[in-house]
Amino acid sequence: MMGLPESLPAAARRVRGVGLGQIRELLADRVFTGCLIAASGAFAAFFAYLAASPLVLQDLYGATPQTYALLFGLNAAGMVAVGQLNGRYLVRRFPVHAIVTAGLGLLTVAGLGMPALASGLLIGNANALAMNRTRNAAGVASALLGATSFLIGALVSPSPA
Repeated sequence: MMGLPESLPAAARRVRGVGLGQIRELLADRVFTGCLIAASGAFAAFFAYLAASPLVLQDLYGATPQTYALLFGLNAAGMVAVGQLNGRYLVRRFPVHAIVTAGLGLLTVAGLGMPALASGLLIGNANALAMNRTRNAAGVASALLGATSFLIGALVSPSPA
């Protein structure tokens, strides 16, 4: 990619293909797997909310398209605000694992009411914790985190009848 140099020094790079052994090693790490499950679960809750919210708000509760757009925008603004709060304040004052624990608790309490706000605390921090465990397999770890999150998100999202 132009303008974005590799941050890993050449001496520390290892050239090898993606193998099932690396994935097996990552999944054997309980902390990595816990972060994978936490981030994927939060992502799934967020995707389910995104997919179901038009049906629930417009069809069930009779919100107009304009009202729905306003509510959707407020949710998006809330998620951005919580993400900014996390990046500018929380991660500088608290251990990331404590923020992930708080995000999991908030997501549990919020249930289906406000998963976007709890997801804003949980997804990025859980992924950061997981990536910190994978210095020698960062590419595979990143791919596994992303693929799992999107796969679970797609599986739990309701589809139109």
